[in-house]
Amino acid sequence: MSLIVRGLPVLVEAEEQGEPVAYWWQGQRRVIEDVVCLWDDRCYCTAHWLVQSTDGHRATLIFDRAASQWMLEPIDL
Repeated sequence: MSLIVRGLPVLVEAEEQGEPVAYWWQGQRRVIEDVVCLWDDRCYCTAHWLVQSTDGHRATLIFDRAASQWMLEPIDL
């Protein structure tokens, strides 16, 4: 069984340990002010970060370890 990860490819700036600190969305750099929640699904090789940027934008950033790629699921646009 394979997992289908939904989301849009996104450029993420992360610390050495992998925690996202900023991401680019709709031509704007959004600095992460708060990590609301983190859930790590090691079975499917994904980590999901529910974040809020300094401008109030909320999103889920998903890191797919198998593809070494970040994706974004917007919560509010």
